Amino acid sequence: MTVAGIGLESAIAIFLVVWWLVFLMALPFGAQPEERPMVGNEPGAPARPRLLAKVLVTTLVSLFVTWGVAWFLSSGYVEFHPPRGSG
Repeated sequence: MTVAGIGLESAIAIFLVVWWLVFLMALPFGAQPEERPMVGNEPGAPARPRLLAKVLVTTLVSLFVTWGVAWFLSSGYVEFHPPRGSG
């Protein structure tokens, strides 16, 4: 089965790699530490990490990037196979 010109397994692999990269880059955005952390809590831990919003935005961005990579790979701008009829 192909998705946007590449195999389903390749599309899933690209999506997962892109998803984790985008998620790890999005984690620090908007993270503010608590003004008065409780005893025993890490002072640098964010007060409101907003993980659900970051996961949703990451998923949307990753879908778009995966589609872009699939389009680029299937567009013919790059060629991973030798030209036919050569040699």
